[in-house]
Amino acid sequence: RFGQQDRTWTNPEFGKLIGRAMAEEREDYILALYLARYAGLRIHECFRMDTAAAERALRENALTVKGKGGKVRIVPIEDDRITMMLQRLLEKTERGHKLLVPDGVPTDRAINGMQQFILRHRDTICDPTAPDRRITFHGLRHTYAVACIKSGDDIKTVQENLGHATAAFTLDVYGHVTKQMKQDSAQRMEQFIQSVSIG
Repeated sequence: RFGQQDRTWTNPEFGKLIGRAMAEEREDYILALYLARYAGLRIHECFRMDTAAAERALRENALTVKGKGGKVRIVPIEDDRITMMLQRLLEKTERGHKLLVPDGVPTDRAINGMQQFILRHRDTICDPTAPDRRITFHGLRHTYAVACIKSGDDIKTVQENLGHATAAFTLDVYGHVTKQMKQDSAQRMEQFIQSVSIG
């Protein structure tokens, strides 16, 4: 949440933007979107990836990511689409070059292009029931974290995959998810007890 506004993406929103990227034949954007949504990478972590990092990721089935402050973390690849896109872009990228940054283009300009792509399509892909909501690339990282927590990953694992300095920070950011999960569980238990009592 940013400023009490939920910036996680819905599956339809993500699917629509992937569709736009496919229509524009932007395999670089597709890989960046998958890396954020299914591995929790920050935008600069995606655009920093070179052919050596991609080859290593394919060998090890894990991404070695240099994050904020030079902190290195290992993030498992848990979605085959990341593997597929890494292989496709490796075939098209000269050895030693960055996967998502065309030769001669500054990295910050390539990052800005990705952000502008989202901005350009944001109004048409956003959930129409929440017209004031504004999705961002970084929101995909939050979508990944929330999905991990809801699937049962412990806070320490989520913290390590995201590259946060402490589990306390991760819990501070995503505590609302675990709180909501507890409330939902309590409601289900109450409904179960009531159904057993009635029966």
